[in-house]
Amino acid sequence: MLIKEKSEKIWQLYSSGTRENKEKAVHLAYRMNSILYQSEISLEDLKYFLDLSLRITKSPKQSSKQILEEKILKSIISVSYNLWDNIDAECYPLTRTGGTLTGDLADIFVKFAQEIYEVKIDRDSFAGRRRGFAVEILGFMALYFSDVPEFWAMVTTSLQNKSKPEFLNTIEILEMYYEKKEEDISDDIIALLDARIDKTKSRSEVVGALNVQIKAGFIDELDALSTLDDWKERMYE
Repeated sequence: MLIKEKSEKIWQLYSSGTRENKEKAVHLAYRMNSILYQSEISLEDLKYFLDLSLRITKSPKQSSKQILEEKILKSIISVSYNLWDNIDAECYPLTRTGGTLTGDLADIFVKFAQEIYEVKIDRDSFAGRRRGFAVEILGFMALYFSDVPEFWAMVTTSLQNKSKPEFLNTIEILEMYYEKKEEDISDDIIALLDARIDKTKSRSEVVGALNVQIKAGFIDELDALSTLDDWKERMYE
């Protein structure tokens, strides 16, 4: 009940419209990480906290909105990682069997991630960052579950989107994925990473795309350095 009560308090403070209350909402959101970590989370608690995130995302633009939205999304990512990581290791890989607690939790996170990924708001400077968080939520699931096709569908789209924050979040979770799982990287993912390297002017995007391929065992560090040198030459010629 504590999570539900605190979630409702955040919404009441934020939606009041006063600057002082919105600052209090942000402060309470920062405290939610420790509350979530120390509490036993029920399905009802989780649904309520995810609903809070969606209500804030879809609310009219105002001061503190992005700060509050980002903090809550980061807490949700932390919750999802801790949930899957604390399940008995003998159960891995996890399955999304309907009617089980694990399966129900997985379905809730998938539905939430898909919804925030598809949110459309005019002149939304936070859109790419939000989509990147959605990819991370499903990416952590993919680390523990046997099959998360929704994650790969998002990855395929995000690697082609122009947003730099979205791309960087996506390759960060891909690095974790290929480092943890002994799985060959697909030709389609390689093609998307190489396409980004060819067209981007961002060194961090190039390095990230190459790191994914290194973690996947597709190239070694010397190959990556050679590709990076070629990219530098194109940028400065």
